[in-house]
Amino acid sequence: MEAHLNILSHAIAEKFTTTENDQAIFIEKKWYSASYVILLLFSLLWNSFLYFFYTALVIEQVSLAAYLFLMLLVIAGIWIFYAAICGLVNKTTIQADKHSVFVRHTPLPWTGQRTIPKQDIDQVYVVQQIHSNKGTTYIRYSVDLLTRYDQTITLLKGLDTLAEARFIEQKLDTFFATKDPQSNEMALSQQ
Repeated sequence: MEAHLNILSHAIAEKFTTTENDQAIFIEKKWYSASYVILLLFSLLWNSFLYFFYTALVIEQVSLAAYLFLMLLVIAGIWIFYAAICGLVNKTTIQADKHSVFVRHTPLPWTGQRTIPKQDIDQVYVVQQIHSNKGTTYIRYSVDLLTRYDQTITLLKGLDTLAEARFIEQKLDTFFATKDPQSNEMALSQQ
């Protein structure tokens, strides 16, 4: 049983790049998955269709309303393309030192970058997020912080397994030497 747990722990650790010393800990997770390749292909198809459709509208000289509607579709196409590229090349870095926890998404800009002062952190915990869509249920996990002001801050979301989320939680708990009153519990979020 212990050998199985060591193999599982090693497999989880391989999904992350971690560097730690007495001064700081760095946890990096690449975003890459095959779903981003599919999203990129879809965005290329979508944007190609819009290009030809837009060209036909210019030739036909249609109303301003049609152009404005098409611009919304172009904006959506550009956003889908950007999200796919980010998914293929980006990584999230969680850096904790004696003073703060930093969350950064690089090399391309993305939302969710933040800095949280260490003295504001009360607890690190895992949240199970359940999403349903057309009869299919998806479970993802996030690693959240509870501040001394009772504010919840999400450090990293969209993790595929509980083991991945627990890995990050335990690394941060160990670094900060925090006592986690919910160490074997998990918050539940349904969306």
